[in-house]
This record gives sequence, structure tokens and C-alpha cells, in this order.
Amino acid sequence: MKSLKNFFFLVQPSLYLFIASFIFVLLPNNLLHMSPDCSFPFIYFWTIFKPEVLPLFVLLSIGIMIDSVQGLPLGFHSVLFLFSSMIILYQRNFLYHQSFSLVWLFFSLFLIIYKALEQLIFKSIMDFPFSFFDLVMSVLFTIFLYPLCSRISYSNLKRVINLS
Repeated sequence: MKSLKNFFFLVQPSLYLFIASFIFVLLPNNLLHMSPDCSFPFIYFWTIFKPEVLPLFVLLSIGIMIDSVQGLPLGFHSVLFLFSSMIILYQRNFLYHQSFSLVWLFFSLFLIIYKALEQLIFKSIMDFPFSFFDLVMSVLFTIFLYPLCSRISYSNLKRVINLS
């Protein structure tokens, strides 16, 4: 029973990411382009604080599932997730011991890079209508979503660390 409990806590970050990635299904079509990116905050948090519980193959798998559900070319989100994870891993040593506000500031900067890359890929592979207002709103909503995702993840992180 204890090993099942340990397994549940260790896969929780992947479950958070999986659930957050499909929240867009609940949104009306006219709000989709300005909706927050619910998966990036979890990727950012877990890549900094405990990357081994969110391995790259999970990011790849969830990215492919998101693409298939959204009707996007397979690998679109996987490339974004893996690229973002690699950039965050590169800065992990610096961010790991920083205050929440500095981590949140860097989250905002990484999110802008992530969303810009997303827009570039969208424009290069499909005829995607670009709206600067929608992009700004999506970025702002995601920035303000990060504290909630961080809090949820942090409460689980304490349990995962105790199990390690």
C-alpha cells in the first residue's frame, strides 16, 4: 500500500500537467486565443524544483495528446514543452534557491519567450490569425495563474521530497 501511495505522489505532477492541458476544452471558442496556458506553469515549477518527477518523455507524450485533441500537427506542443524545459533546466541552479517573486518574474520572462515561439511555429505551419491583444491577454492570464499552480505544486512537492 505504501508503494502505491508513493507512486501516486510521484505521478501527481504529470497528472496536474495532463489535466491542465485539457482545460481549454471547457472554454468557448471566442476565448480560446486569449485563454491562459494552464500547462506551462506546471512545467516551469516542476522543471525547477523536481525535474525527475516530470521527465522529458512525459512532456513529449502529453504534448502529442494535446496536439491530437486540438487537431494540431503532432509534435507541436512536444517541441514547445521540450524546448521550454531545456531552457528552464539551464537556469535551474540559479532559480532553485531564489525568492518566489524572483521565480515568478523569471516565469513571466520565460512565458513571453514560450508564447513568442508558439506564435512563430503557428504562423510557420498554418494560417493562424494573429492578434496582439489576444497574445497579451493570454500571457497576463497565465502570469496571474502561476501563483495558484505554484501553490498546488508546492504542497505536493513537500510530500514528494519526504518520499525521496
